Amino acid sequence: VGVRGGLNGTSFQSGMSFTPTDGDGFYEFKAWARDAANNTELPSVLPEAIAGLDTTNPTGSIVINGGDEFTINSNVTLDLTYVDQTSGVAMVRFGEDTIGGDEPWE
Repeated sequence: VGVRGGLNGTSFQSGMSFTPTDGDGFYEFKAWARDAANNTELPSVLPEAIAGLDTTNPTGSIVINGGDEFTINSNVTLDLTYVDQTSGVAMVRFGEDTIGGDEPWE
């Protein structure tokens, strides 16, 4: 993307639009300038801006007693696993028999 303009001795400000082509993930942006005398700013090693795109739902699973298919025991151990590859998992909830019930978010 090229941007031209500005006056001698002044700053220049511009904008651009960006459409992520690689799907979910983090996109890094760098900027550098060139003046009318062809002096070019050295690009930064680190990104000057980072934008994240996350359109994929997190996933979760529950394993009872290390993988038992069912149990008659009222005392069980639950192994809870939640994954979100891009932005991470912020909160979770689980319940006994409901899907998306009234259980509080933790």
